[in-house]
Amino acid sequence: MLDQDNDLTRLKGQSGTPKGQIVYVMGQVRDRHCRPIEGAVVEIWQASENGRYRHPRDRDNPAPLDPAFQYWGKNVTDKEGRYLFKTIKPGSYQAGRNWTRPPHIHFKVSHGDFRPFITQMYFAGDAHQQRDRDRHGKTGEDARVDAARTHGGLDPWQLQRRKSHPVHYRTRCKTA
Repeated sequence: MLDQDNDLTRLKGQSGTPKGQIVYVMGQVRDRHCRPIEGAVVEIWQASENGRYRHPRDRDNPAPLDPAFQYWGKNVTDKEGRYLFKTIKPGSYQAGRNWTRPPHIHFKVSHGDFRPFITQMYFAGDAHQQRDRDRHGKTGEDARVDAARTHGGLDPWQLQRRKSHPVHYRTRCKTA
């Protein structure tokens, strides 16, 4: 049975702890006017500490599955648009010839009033980031914007109501 909660380090009905460094990933979902969005569903999925996904398309990966790790989680934002996950820092993995994916966590944000938003969060300082094909060649400041801080924080992203306009998660709210 798949747990559907925000703690990826515990599986209901099982004992044991997953391998890897525990991290807390938290953030806030806001609209294009920087107003918090209550009731948004935030889902994450990721590889285990050794770079293995619990997914049918990852069955050729020789790394063993971690039986104590949940691999996927879900949370619903509160009145202030906040969410929180307890997970582990994922490992890097071979994604192809001469291509190693850096540690990252996938995100999907959904809400009835907004277009779904899918992105990835990276961990600052990983050597594989500069050569990761899925980061679309970002370097310098662009590369730092979507990198997770080592304390597990995440820059707030935003959803936009115009369904035809792409979501741009680098937009920052102005403070008064």
